[in-house]
Amino acid sequence: MHLDELKFSKQRGFSIIEVMVSVLVLVVGFLGMAGLQTTSLQNSNKSLLRTHAAYLSYEILDRIRANGGVEYSTDFDSAATFVDCLSNSCSGENLRNFDLAEWKCSIAGTEAACSDLEGIGSLRSEVGLPNGQGDIKLNGGVYTVQIRWYEEKDGASTADIADDSFDSFTISVSL
Repeated sequence: MHLDELKFSKQRGFSIIEVMVSVLVLVVGFLGMAGLQTTSLQNSNKSLLRTHAAYLSYEILDRIRANGGVEYSTDFDSAATFVDCLSNSCSGENLRNFDLAEWKCSIAGTEAACSDLEGIGSLRSEVGLPNGQGDIKLNGGVYTVQIRWYEEKDGASTADIADDSFDSFTISVSL
């Protein structure tokens, strides 16, 4: 039997295997695009939170400069007690306490952190950072402002979160 005796039929159209392979390649491509989109959104959100933390850090530093001569120090867990400086004239210390209360409200954005400010018209429209906390230290004329936050992924409370799990923004400035 010679090759020229064999008759090959001309193939027309696509076979089912070719169609299935094409669909598989398309599905893998779409899944890859969805993964890239998800990663892009996560990175965009992290960037937004970091930018917000930087803004809040610079804002409190501006308030410290404006209220010169008064030491601004606080830690992550301290609650700020204050006098309403929008309706009353305040001393430098009272203004510091008011600034810290507004700042902590802006960072946390929770009802607990902002409830005292609501009645005086000072409540900010800003949304706080997730589990946001702020800290200011003064050491040798250098202020170090640290803002940290944690995006809940598993419903953990702030008390359950290890310190190294927080995202943070820190800036040191000599005033």
